[in-house]
Amino acid sequence: MTRLDAGGLFAPTLPEGAAPAVALLGRLEALVRAQKEHGPDPARRLEAQDVYSELLTKLGPLCQDDVAPSLGPSDELRVRFVESVLLWLRFCESSSSVPLVDSLDTRSIRAFPLDLPPDALAFTRLRSALALSQGVPPAELADAERRVEFLCSALAFKKSITSALAERLQPGARAPAREKYLQLLRQCYGELPWRASDVDLVLTSTAIFFVLPIAGEKLDVSDWQARPEPERAAIAAFLARLARENLTETWRFPSFGLFDAAQLDDGFVQELAALLAVSAPVLRKTLATMVSILSKAEIDQYLVHDAWGHTWQEVLNEFEFEYELLRRVSDPLSPADGPTFGGPVTAPLAQAFRVEAAGVVLDEASLLASAEADLRGRIQVGLSQVLSEVLADFVEAKFSRLNPDRPLPTSSLLHSENLKLDLTLQDVLRQARRWSRPYRELWSKPEARARWVAELARRGLPEAGLAGAVDQAARLLERTYAQVLRPQLATVEPGQSAPPGSTVATRTLLELSLLCAELERLLGETAALRATPAWKRPTYCPDLWAVSLSHLYEADRQQRFWCLDTLVRKVLRGACEALGRELERAERMPAPRGYGSLPGMANPGVLSPLFTNIPISADDAVIMAAALRDIAAVDGTHPEEQALIQALAQGLADDLGDTPVLPQIGPKELSHKLIDPQLRTVFLQAALVLAMADGKISAPERLRILEYARALGVSDAAYAELERVIESWVKSGDMQSLFT
Repeated sequence: MTRLDAGGLFAPTLPEGAAPAVALLGRLEALVRAQKEHGPDPARRLEAQDVYSELLTKLGPLCQDDVAPSLGPSDELRVRFVESVLLWLRFCESSSSVPLVDSLDTRSIRAFPLDLPPDALAFTRLRSALALSQGVPPAELADAERRVEFLCSALAFKKSITSALAERLQPGARAPAREKYLQLLRQCYGELPWRASDVDLVLTSTAIFFVLPIAGEKLDVSDWQARPEPERAAIAAFLARLARENLTETWRFPSFGLFDAAQLDDGFVQELAALLAVSAPVLRKTLATMVSILSKAEIDQYLVHDAWGHTWQEVLNEFEFEYELLRRVSDPLSPADGPTFGGPVTAPLAQAFRVEAAGVVLDEASLLASAEADLRGRIQVGLSQVLSEVLADFVEAKFSRLNPDRPLPTSSLLHSENLKLDLTLQDVLRQARRWSRPYRELWSKPEARARWVAELARRGLPEAGLAGAVDQAARLLERTYAQVLRPQLATVEPGQSAPPGSTVATRTLLELSLLCAELERLLGETAALRATPAWKRPTYCPDLWAVSLSHLYEADRQQRFWCLDTLVRKVLRGACEALGRELERAERMPAPRGYGSLPGMANPGVLSPLFTNIPISADDAVIMAAALRDIAAVDGTHPEEQALIQALAQGLADDLGDTPVLPQIGPKELSHKLIDPQLRTVFLQAALVLAMADGKISAPERLRILEYARALGVSDAAYAELERVIESWVKSGDMQSLFT
């Protein structure tokens, strides 16, 4: 029986029971077309929502619990989940809930509900529970952490770029902030007659969003008509190019739209490259994936989707590689094709043509083998783009579910709290046109076949029989693939009981509908059952599910696309529940000394300022204590602060042989000496606990701790979240336990 799996990708019919769901997909497509032709209509939007809701109830006959080999070995799935949780620990770094620069004070990005904020205590507990719940020995966990660190290498580099830019963009006496935003825009896009008042900027930890008051091919500013005509013409031409480019995918994922790396100012690139100690070409390529232009009027519609929906897909996962291939997926088919999309073991299509005594003949089996591998690869590349958007929509829907009073604007016919299956439908059909075009043109256009004849002749094939063999190849491909490669939904006749004829696009949308049903279920549970803090119940943390689903998918894209719903329903749910149970068990256990209260928090050779058990050398402990003393001194050291610092130093005395002498130290010196990222976070948390010793963080203390945070490479957004967590914890407990 035909199934929705990789093996049935080119099957001529759909599975039994598919007709009702396919009919509803057809109705949804008709509503999308009507929306494009006639504009918005509240009644149409209500009908689309009803169609979507009914569709999710009609998927039962298609739901299947996949097993190996589709899912893969259980040990491999376990390892991928372990890596996924470690990647989740980095999710909070992939964007900024409090941007480094935000001239618009954007409320949507600030309101994004992170499941796991930067919290060293949470990270430590999750690592411990992860190892126990998944049966991971220490060596295996260490190996996973090394792989994750390598996978996240781009994250650290991008954060260094945005940190350097944030420093440069600080307003000064000679150049107000908006003048600096204008300068940066020109350094990225060339000299155009913008005014400083035209340009807003949102700078997150990994992305640069220029925000312009775009209104078609002009600016929505009061002085537009008063500007000289050449200025208006230059900007209008740029905005026209911007509109065209924004309609196409680019190799710049996770950024989209108009950008020409050649326009980057050489002086700007050279100066920034020298500051970051990287080559100019590497910096240019990285900046190309960070820069976007958004319309000011549509900022809330796109900022969460791009900043929290897409950036992690590149710095934590690897969608960017297939986005680079996506540019070539619809190029004219060549005899050399096969390996590019089918993989290095795939023979070029040209090898199906061989010379015999009478001339060139076609090896049909060889041609079909190469063509199938090539097509599967092209389809996979297109489906990765579609899945990327589905997961971004999922993160966006999570925002709306958890912020019901501030739904995000959307071009979808469906509610902002839902997955956007109508937009997904359009994405799938667009990609289906792209991945099928090279083959459709070969069998339908004589000029395409003539090009093949010429190219094969250049490869040394004789003229005798060549044109006939190419015609034979085109006819064979048409017979084999013409029906299933149609870039449209299968047709369902009224009352039809037999399985409809299949298209790859239809099969894809049925699988994605199954995935939407599982993700909608998760979103509903999250909104109803979410814990505080959320990370304590991983089953209701959509950020973790998004990262995990992507990471499992990337291990075997062609197989696992067709069991995404099973991965959610069976593999991830079970793993998340096991992790949650272990977190609950650990919380019920009595805390060891130094874990539930802070007396004795500095043991010989180990500093545990916030309930963590992170190994630390005596040298690191001394410089951290010295830096804490520096912070305490900015507004006069209080007795409680002195007691805390003394406890730190005294705790080291046994290890060092005597109470250590604390050196004079500042932010720059600490950044050179304290290298480990975890210890940097622990230090900042200890500093915040120290500052709260007298009940509140004073303005001078906050400024000094911020100076340390920036020197240690911690973004203002991450610092703000650290302060929030520490302040909340201190106010909920008994600070006297720190000093007794």
